[in-house]
Amino acid sequence: MSQSNLPATPDESPALHTGSLLTDVQVQALTGVAAGTLRWWRHQASHGHESPGPKWFRLGPKAIRYRRSDVESWVDEHYANAQCPPDRVTS
Repeated sequence: MSQSNLPATPDESPALHTGSLLTDVQVQALTGVAAGTLRWWRHQASHGHESPGPKWFRLGPKAIRYRRSDVESWVDEHYANAQCPPDRVTS
């Protein structure tokens, strides 16, 4: 890909709109789960424990990313399994 074919800014990249790769801080903003908790969950997973958090991957040596669709699926799964009384469920 030539340099002229690259988007002028990251916001113009179709991958960011369709794939939506998120950082810890962005996942925190979407879910309310602290970035430190997300890091702890990844640490647990890297030591053979099941991670309670959304699916993640390394984009580079230090760049951890989440796909927006994985985070949304994770939230939907927790909502579907919620033990909330029927009179408390809102739509």
